[in-house]
Amino acid sequence: MKKILFATATAAVLALGFGAAPASAAPNWSQFCTANGDLGVSHGECTSILNGYYNKGQGNNDAAAFCKSIKVTDPAFFDSAFGNVGHCVKAIAPLLPG
Repeated sequence: MKKILFATATAAVLALGFGAAPASAAPNWSQFCTANGDLGVSHGECTSILNGYYNKGQGNNDAAAFCKSIKVTDPAFFDSAFGNVGHCVKAIAPLLPG
């Protein structure tokens, strides 16, 4: 639980830095993964999963839908990274464009 809380807090701090980026820019998931200990998986798996969902949604800015799709498609990754949709939304929403 502490790891999830730490990851969420780190994501919130990171979000402030990404907030200055143009709305059309894709999030830098590599930096996000590195700063969050790769969310408990390998760096390549972390960036691949997040890039895949981001690209699948073509920049979908609906964080709840984004998080739910990750949970349905890869529950083990989701549980290790976020634990629940609320933590996921808090971590991911600031990074999505628009």
